[in-house]
Amino acid sequence: MGISKAVINFSIYVNYMQICTVGRDGCSTEAENHVDGRWNSAAGFFLLVYTFINPYPHLFTIREVSYYLAVACCAVILFRNKDFSPFKTPLTLPVALFTLWAFVGLFFTLDRVGGIHDFRRHLLDYILLFVCYLTFLRDCGRVRLLFRVLVISLAISSCYELYFWYWKLGNHWHSRILIPNYESPVGAVGFMALYALLAAFYLWMVEQDRVWRSIVLVCMLPLLLALYGTQMRSLLVAAPFVLFGIFWDHKKWLLLFLAVVLVPTGLLLKAERGHDLSHPDNARLTLNYISMLVLKDHPLVGIGYGIDSFGKSEVVDPEYYRAQVPEKIRSSIETNIQHSLWLGIATRTGLPGLLVFCWIWGAWLWMNVQVIRKAADEEVRMLGRLGIAILLLYSIYGLFNVVNVHFLEALLCLGFAVSTAAGRFALSSDALSLSRKE
Repeated sequence: MGISKAVINFSIYVNYMQICTVGRDGCSTEAENHVDGRWNSAAGFFLLVYTFINPYPHLFTIREVSYYLAVACCAVILFRNKDFSPFKTPLTLPVALFTLWAFVGLFFTLDRVGGIHDFRRHLLDYILLFVCYLTFLRDCGRVRLLFRVLVISLAISSCYELYFWYWKLGNHWHSRILIPNYESPVGAVGFMALYALLAAFYLWMVEQDRVWRSIVLVCMLPLLLALYGTQMRSLLVAAPFVLFGIFWDHKKWLLLFLAVVLVPTGLLLKAERGHDLSHPDNARLTLNYISMLVLKDHPLVGIGYGIDSFGKSEVVDPEYYRAQVPEKIRSSIETNIQHSLWLGIATRTGLPGLLVFCWIWGAWLWMNVQVIRKAADEEVRMLGRLGIAILLLYSIYGLFNVVNVHFLEALLCLGFAVSTAAGRFALSSDALSLSRKE
């Protein structure tokens, strides 16, 4: 009896194993789907935590832990499913070439320690973040979820900035926010507020749930107030182009939001910074002129990928270059940081690096245009317009200010990922519409 029972149990076990290994619709598939679902949920959770924490400089540890856990979970998902599609996008080739050229520049850098550090922290880490976002964004519902978290987080952050500057420090209501905190510079505060407003405009246009539309509407108020309070001239210049990018085929909304954003900002700028508006900004002109002189001396690979290398006197002698600036625009400003995304890329990676970086920008623009042209779903087309608006925001703001801070780099990766995901949504929605016609 014992032997026969053992034989029966063994045969049952063999049959069970055979069933579990048959095709994709056996019980192994159900178990694998359950495990994959847990990994997906974990990756999504850590990404949402990272996105929420990003605007808060003093929660750096939580931000870093959530980042590395999200990367680890996404790596498991990609290898388990053998799906490496996040590495196969229109951005892959130009980003790979830019990364390769930046790596080559490390062998010629004038600041080896800073170059290696920033190559990892400000390039490789954010490429992985882009892959994580793209792995997570599988449908428009997840895009909305991510933007909800982003809008709420930045609305709370804006409330704190407003409270701290106007209430706690007791400044006049129309004075410009100048929080003495290098980790949260005023430019980044205004930029993130406008970025979040774009996400809020998108949610307002596509949300069907009245509760969420109400929440988004409430969040717009502190974001607008933070944008007004920073009184950034670069954002005032960028706003019309950015709003046209997202609302070019919704003329009534375009006029409304142009009035809401531009009129108060313009009035506050005139009242508080009228002198700045009527005089040339010699400080920025000096920095830009010095940047071009440095590029002239290092046109091929630049001075190295280190973001702070430009401000180090042992790398770039400020007085040597300042003496070459025309006296009409010469300023005594400290050359600790470049106020230009484009000149920063050029001086750090040389002219070849700048050209490849422009290729990345061109691929990003092309993706969004294709989404607008080919997507059958209106929400997906709206994502294409949002992508163009974000591209314009970075491009114009980057003419006057630094973008290489963690807050803004994370949002740039999110913009890349949303546009890439929208391209995939456009292909799937186009295929679905064709199948329905057939």
